[in-house]
Amino acid sequence: MSLVDDDAERVLDQWGIWCRVGRPGPAEYHSIAGMLERGMVEQKGVEDRISPEQDEAMEIFDRRVMASLKAINPDAYEAAYQYYAVGFAEDRHGVRELGRRLKIGKDAASRRLYAAITAVASMMEALAA
Repeated sequence: MSLVDDDAERVLDQWGIWCRVGRPGPAEYHSIAGMLERGMVEQKGVEDRISPEQDEAMEIFDRRVMASLKAINPDAYEAAYQYYAVGFAEDRHGVRELGRRLKIGKDAASRRLYAAITAVASMMEALAA
């Protein structure tokens, strides 16, 4: 689903997978939630392991872009986190479920998500320049 910017949304998708699989703690740690998340990611055909290069890139993205978004617009960050990292992007009713999770309406959730994607797109563009 492309709401605003394909590149920004693709990176946010990768960041969400990284949040769910790549960084939740020690590799030997397994919880039932982690196993369910891992199964969901495997069903999409995404590799279970994140390569060291991807991990480093996502760590930089998380520390620079997402931390900036969180500082500038915490509501937009929370919408992006819930949508991509928690996994509402996988659901065909994702924005509606996002609104329920954030305790706001579907339109407000969509606006927050739009703000997050546009902010990420502009930050990525600024970093690339």
